[in-house]
Amino acid sequence: MNSKRLTKNSKVSLAQVQDTRTGEVYDVKIGSNFLFGCLLKSSIVIKKPYISRSHSTIRYENGKFLLKDNNSCTGTYLNCKKISKEVVLQHGDLIAFKNQRKKWDYVYKFCLLSNPNKKLRIEEKDSTVENYDKFKNSIKQLKNKAKGLEIAKKNMLNNFNAQLDELREMIDNSTELNNRINDEMLRVHSYNQKLNNELEIFRRKELLDKKNTKEDSTETLKTQINSLLENNFQCAICNELVFRATMVNCAHTFCEVCIKSWLFRSNRCPICRGAVNFTSFSFALDSYISNICEILGGTIKEQRLNQQRERNEAQAANRDSRRMENQSSSSRREPRTFGLIFGNPLRNNPRFLNRSNNVVAIVDLTNNTSQ
Repeated sequence: MNSKRLTKNSKVSLAQVQDTRTGEVYDVKIGSNFLFGCLLKSSIVIKKPYISRSHSTIRYENGKFLLKDNNSCTGTYLNCKKISKEVVLQHGDLIAFKNQRKKWDYVYKFCLLSNPNKKLRIEEKDSTVENYDKFKNSIKQLKNKAKGLEIAKKNMLNNFNAQLDELREMIDNSTELNNRINDEMLRVHSYNQKLNNELEIFRRKELLDKKNTKEDSTETLKTQINSLLENNFQCAICNELVFRATMVNCAHTFCEVCIKSWLFRSNRCPICRGAVNFTSFSFALDSYISNICEILGGTIKEQRLNQQRERNEAQAANRDSRRMENQSSSSRREPRTFGLIFGNPLRNNPRFLNRSNNVVAIVDLTNNTSQ
């Protein structure tokens, strides 16, 4: 308890302030102000952080005691109501202070003294006798209520027993019904398990049939695609799938390396024997054939990869040999000239210049050449 009692015996006390928690009594003098605060000179010293130095004051004027809040931080409460101005105190009023959590921390009871020369007792005899009579009457009322409750308890117990008997009978009936339901559920569960097993066997057979059918259809599709590639995308010169598809002006397609080597010997198409005026690389067709071989996989994919590797190695070897030849004959090389033959710019080549226009080169694909 952080409170301190200060009294002055030289002045008359007409009222007292009692701490409701400890029962300690403080005299309120009429010749000086009664101060609540944390100052050591206060009448009641409360050393708490939420109590101001001069928190509130009780003073005597014109036969009345007045309570005033001195602009404190947490305020002063009279009978659970916060005061904003000076109010008159009555006998039995409660003066309280709240902490930061809004809880009543210190509560004091204000008491007026009928005889100043005699200390006021908190509980007087008359009030004690009156309270005792009230207590006896309340005890009688409680006894009557207890008898009524006992009778009501017996009635409720009888009703409860009757309801309990009915409930037990219902439980027995429900137990028998539950047993029947369980037996029926076991029978249904057994039958359902049997059906599930048969259904699982049927599904496995169906999945196996679908898998076999799918594999057969896949193999058939691959065979058809492979036959389509061999019939429509086969180079007429090397008899392999077209690699780096190159199209001539007559719309026939050959491998790039094959048609270049063919045109070095003859300027006629190997299929239709028409004059070859120009060639063009078809990137879309070459990518299409490569993607088809990639999707088919297996032997077709391996053949395509081997073909690509062999052609790349052959081209690299040709480039190296031409580079060596160019380096050896760089000093004797004549400047290149271009002429227009068959309507297209081609390099001057003795085989084009010396050949007459009425001579047609005929090449047999069985490697027998005649003119």
